[in-house]
Amino acid sequence: VWCVCIEMGKSEHQGLPKVVTREFTVNVHKRIHGCTYKKRAPKAVLAVRKFVEQQMGTKDNTLDQALNEFLWSKGIRKAPFRVRIRCERKISESEDGEKKLTCVVTHAPKTRAELRGLGNQTVPSE
Repeated sequence: VWCVCIEMGKSEHQGLPKVVTREFTVNVHKRIHGCTYKKRAPKAVLAVRKFVEQQMGTKDNTLDQALNEFLWSKGIRKAPFRVRIRCERKISESEDGEKKLTCVVTHAPKTRAELRGLGNQTVPSE
C-alpha cells in the first residue's frame, strides 16, 4: 500500500507488502534477442533479475545457484529460451533494525512441454 503526498511531491510507505511466493515463466529468448553471442548468458541472468524486480517490486533479488547453473547450462552462447522460476518475497531486518524487502529466486524445473499454458501462479504458503 502506497500513499502519495501531493503537497510534498513524494510518496510515503504506509506498510510493507505482504510476504508472498509466486511462480513465473520467463521468456529469456525475447529478452536477449539481438545480443552478442558471447554476452547471451550474462544478459539472461540480468534479464531474470530485471523481470523479478518488476514483478515483485523488490530491489534486492538473490538468484539461487541452481537457477544460475541452469541459465549457464548450454554455455555462454546458447541460453535456454524459457525458464520457470519461483520468487519468494521476504522481509529481512538489517543490523540497524530497518526492515526491507528481499526476494529469493529459485529454479522450478519443468520440461519444455510442461511450460506451455502455466501462466503466473501464486503458491500457497506452507
